Amino acid sequence: MKAFYAGEWRFDGPVKKVRNPFDESVIGEVPDLEPEILDLAIDGLSNGCEELKNMSRETHHAIFRNLLEILKSNRNELVGLLQTEQGKPVYEARMEWDSMIQSIEVLADNASLIGQEIQPLAAEPASRGWSGFTIRQPHGIVGILTPVVYPLLFPIIHVCYALAAGNSVILKPARVTPLIALRLVELLLEAGVPPTAIACITGRGNVLGKALCADKRLNHLCCMGRIPTIKSIRNNASFVPAHLQWGCVSTVIADRSADVERLVRSYLRAAYDNAGQSAFTASLIAAEPEVYDVLCDRLSAAVAGIKTGNPLNDATQMGPVSSAVSRSTFDKVLAHEKENGAEVLVGGTREGRRILPTLLRNCDPEKSILSREEVRAPVSGITKIRKKEDIIGILQKQRYHILTLFTGETGAAVNQASNLPFENIHINGIPTWRDGLICLPGQPPRSGLRDSYDRIKDYCRYRDIVCHPG
Repeated sequence: MKAFYAGEWRFDGPVKKVRNPFDESVIGEVPDLEPEILDLAIDGLSNGCEELKNMSRETHHAIFRNLLEILKSNRNELVGLLQTEQGKPVYEARMEWDSMIQSIEVLADNASLIGQEIQPLAAEPASRGWSGFTIRQPHGIVGILTPVVYPLLFPIIHVCYALAAGNSVILKPARVTPLIALRLVELLLEAGVPPTAIACITGRGNVLGKALCADKRLNHLCCMGRIPTIKSIRNNASFVPAHLQWGCVSTVIADRSADVERLVRSYLRAAYDNAGQSAFTASLIAAEPEVYDVLCDRLSAAVAGIKTGNPLNDATQMGPVSSAVSRSTFDKVLAHEKENGAEVLVGGTREGRRILPTLLRNCDPEKSILSREEVRAPVSGITKIRKKEDIIGILQKQRYHILTLFTGETGAAVNQASNLPFENIHINGIPTWRDGLICLPGQPPRSGLRDSYDRIKDYCRYRDIVCHPG
């Protein structure tokens, strides 16, 4: 498949084979582009900004109404691509497609989100006798880098909201899942997006992606990734305004009154959905002695019951691990935890990209990788603690940490949570990315779904026009 930039489909440079992560069969080819193509790719996007600026709101809005219908008519194809390119089982692929459709429905139903907008001046200057207004405007040319974990949802949300705000977009998808992103560009063009307003380039993240982040012609940058990736991007992005999202460590504490069955149900989804590759994946349970043994038994049976295999089989609950980083992380974590006294309860093996969901016990919280690093692999652990204050003292050393308390004493837990040194605490429920947890530079992870106006703000700048009284 060709990349799309400078208003054309192009196949320049060497070829990167795209493989099915289950059986490693070749399902496509894309260009493995070098940074030299950025001159051609980015320069043409300024024309796209002008086209969107001069487009009537009705025409601009119609693009997203068209896109919604086009996406719905291509449901089976896109779900199938998620299964064969990313390795998602069918229920996860359908869930991702449903989330994408919900996001586009908002744009299709709300013309006020589209393009520039004039807003009333904030109350403070108005109260001083000043008059004026605020203008919501697009940034200009936006670079968007998306990870392997949600190769359909992330590109469609960020690209479409950036376009809705009036920006032109250059998309760099994850190297192992480019076909879905390129197909989305085809559908966007079919819906009416000007060819000069969109580009999708394929290549290595540490070469092409790095060069894109450092390009001073960008007016805004958006990237989702692991903490090392985000650190590297922040070092290369210079003064380009950036909207960055990263994950963090997520730990569960089960006290003596915890509802074990409820914990197990929540933990399975939080730790092993998407083959454990999601951001904020829960990776460690610290349990008080009264529930530790029964929790080990119940969770072992539940993890062992996860059906792994070909994502195209409807019975499959966990497919292969598509991310090479996650596969190497699994190997590192397993070796480290076993060296420090952990025992394998379930799983612990992998063949190529296929990893059995793995559960460890007796993890040492002082030394465990699971308690201090973002793992994003289908491996998690259980450790026994004397009391929950012991593990809290260890975890609070982390800068970004999501904590869940499972307890039958909810009132006492709420009171305790208000005094704990964590910015994000949940009681009797484990968060995942789908709950709206997002990390931004200088801010802790927070809970609460971000609405469509928040997403439009991400891709806009605001200018105040103020008239002072004489």
